[in-house]
Parts: sequence; C-alpha cells; structure tokens
Amino acid sequence: MAKRRAPRRDDQVDAVRTINWFRTLCEHVGEERPRYIQCALDPDSLSESAYGKKIPNSKFKFYAEGKHVPSTAFVEKVEQVVKGSSWALNHVLWSVLRERGLIGKYARDWVRELVPEIQSLVFTSDNELRLNGNRHYVGSLERRASVDGLTALTILLKLSTEAGDAEQAWNFAHSIFRVLLIIGPELDEQTIAERVFDLYASRIFPLVSFNGLVMDFENYPFLKMTHTLGVFADRLRQQYGSYRDRKMPSFYALQILNGQHYDLKDLLQPPVKQTTPVPIASA
Repeated sequence: MAKRRAPRRDDQVDAVRTINWFRTLCEHVGEERPRYIQCALDPDSLSESAYGKKIPNSKFKFYAEGKHVPSTAFVEKVEQVVKGSSWALNHVLWSVLRERGLIGKYARDWVRELVPEIQSLVFTSDNELRLNGNRHYVGSLERRASVDGLTALTILLKLSTEAGDAEQAWNFAHSIFRVLLIIGPELDEQTIAERVFDLYASRIFPLVSFNGLVMDFENYPFLKMTHTLGVFADRLRQQYGSYRDRKMPSFYALQILNGQHYDLKDLLQPPVKQTTPVPIASA
C-alpha cells in the first residue's frame, strides 16, 4: 500500500469540502445559521459576556463560508453526534481533485474507499483497475450516479490520461459530465454544486482532448442545466408512477440524456471546441 501524504493546503478544494461538512451539520440540526449550529454542537466554545450570556464566536461562520477547515479532533468529536458528517469532509473525492501529479500509486487505495458496489465494477478479478471498457462499462457507473461513482470515473479518467489513452479518457469525461448533471441538484442542496463543477471545469476536463476537440465550459450555466434535467426526470417519474420505485434514481435522467424523451439530448451535451486548425480544402 502506497504511503498517503498528509493533505496539502488547497483553498479551492478545502472550501468545498468544509462547506459540505457544515451543510451536513445543518441538516442534522435543522438550522442553517452558524450560531445555532455552534450552540447545538459545540456549546463549550461559546464565550460568556459580563452579564452571563453565552455568545457564539465566528468559528462556525468561517466553516459555513469554507474559510477554515475544522481540526481532525473536532471533526471526530462532531462525528459522535452527527454520524457520517466526517464522510462529507474527508471523502476520497477531495483527495482525487486535490492531487495534481500522477495518481498511479494512490489509485487502488482510493478506489478501496468507495462503496463495494463501485469497487466490484472497477476492479478486475485480478485486482487490477479496469481502465478499458465499452459503453456498457461506463454506463454501469453512470447508472450508479453518486459521489462514489463520480470519484471512480475521475480516477479512471486520470489514469487513462496517464496511460496516453485519449479516446478512453474522452469517454470517461463524457460520463463524468453526465453524472455531474444527474447529481447536481443534490450538490446544490449542499450549496456546493457550482464549486464542484468549477473544480472539474478547471482541473479535470482540461486534461482531456480527442480528435482535436476539448470540452469548453467557459460561462457554462451548470445550475440551469442540472436543474432542467432534474425537472424533466421528475416528470417522467410521475408519468410512470407505479414503476418509479423499481428504477435506480438515475434511470429517467439517463433516458433523457440518451435522447429517449423530451428531445433534450443535444442541449445536455458538453460544449466542445476545436483546438487544432481545420485544414482548408485545396481548390
């Protein structure tokens, strides 16, 4: 097992994961205002005024804004009360997005931190990571649209670029885009959807080019597009009523992305641009 380095400071990633953690606490307490979260989960940190009144400090306000990462000890303390909250802060996705260098020595360990269902898809019977796959393979990960599925696809994309397999990396990039659209509303509930997409637009998608094309997300209205997909997917669920509980949550969204309903396939494709000059035909 490769020795994991301590996380380096990364303001962009740290802000997203801290906000994600704070929003998990909000859901547990049923309140969004930082002072109420502090009173509920960390009353010992309240200062006392001359009149004996407990006064919150700015610590939780900084967490809410992603300006200060909570200490490991405090995260563990809160985990005892809000089970699963540490997952929001320390999910392996943040390590994958943070890493700017080669990831080969970390990749297997990262995948082993994902849910067993994802691991069973990504690992071969020889305990190797499955880098090459057809549409059925990437589709199986898309159907399990989640933070874990997104993480697996991101690892596979990075490994494909390192291996020089531009076509496979391009396929993974498209799948990542589709998963981001599907889970975007959930990320937006945590108020991190745009921040997560910006990380992908600046750090992941630029790694990939194929046949002279790159994905171009300058001024891309991600929130509008992800909520558009969500609205139409919900319409399909309502339309098919009794069948909805038999389908994965991603089922109807993927039908729309595949062009089976509403004629939105072209609208929900990732925008691309040419990076190499198109040859001019001779007269």
